[in-house]
Amino acid sequence: TMFGTGSSKAGTSSPDWFPSLQCLNILFLLSSCIPRTIFVDSVIGGEETLKLLLRLNLVFIFDAKKELGSHGTTNEVTNWIVPLVHLFPLEIPPIRLLESNSERDAEDSDSKHMIFMTDLHPNVLGMTSLPKELESDGRLTGDSAEEGAVMYIGPDSLALVHHLHAGIMSQYAKGMKSPRRILDVCTGSGVQALATLAMIDLLDSDAPDLAVIDSMAVAVDVNQRALRFTNFNSRLNGFDDKVHTICADLLSGK
Repeated sequence: TMFGTGSSKAGTSSPDWFPSLQCLNILFLLSSCIPRTIFVDSVIGGEETLKLLLRLNLVFIFDAKKELGSHGTTNEVTNWIVPLVHLFPLEIPPIRLLESNSERDAEDSDSKHMIFMTDLHPNVLGMTSLPKELESDGRLTGDSAEEGAVMYIGPDSLALVHHLHAGIMSQYAKGMKSPRRILDVCTGSGVQALATLAMIDLLDSDAPDLAVIDSMAVAVDVNQRALRFTNFNSRLNGFDDKVHTICADLLSGK
């Protein structure tokens, strides 16, 4: 079965948490739906874990009977858990200058592996805003106030990360110190601010005299959901003490 006590070695059963990991990977890494009954039976915490994800507005319940008017058969799945967010892995290359005549060992300076939570692409969500609260049954049709979906991490975001990396490398080559203060306007998931902090960490491992270890980032966005994601991603990547979030609308000056 998909969710069971499979084994990695003959005669060795999977740990108790493995079905939970399978479900969460399917939801948040593969961006796929899971039948509610399978989730509740497989994930540690069952209904309580589902209630938490619903309260945090990370998933919603799709009820085929209510939404599609489907009566179905007794074996047909009618309640599905649908992800609103996904986890995006990101690797920051080493801040390393190669010697001209010999190739330095890349293992001497490891890459920085990061992971970010953000909303799915609008084409996947089918919407650009989300209700602040779901219906009591977990459906995505609430009449509460809405907040914008957080910007997905796409080619533009990745290109900017690469430009930032090139900028840090250029400063390194010139013997310039890393930035002390980072301002990330329209921060979204906080990917640019956090990626820059990760680059400074990498620089500290290779050229500590050039890295400003007390660097801080200010992340600004008008969307409270984006700032919640930025705070979460800061904790997830070990930078929660280096990121300060501000809710502000640059167009109105507030």
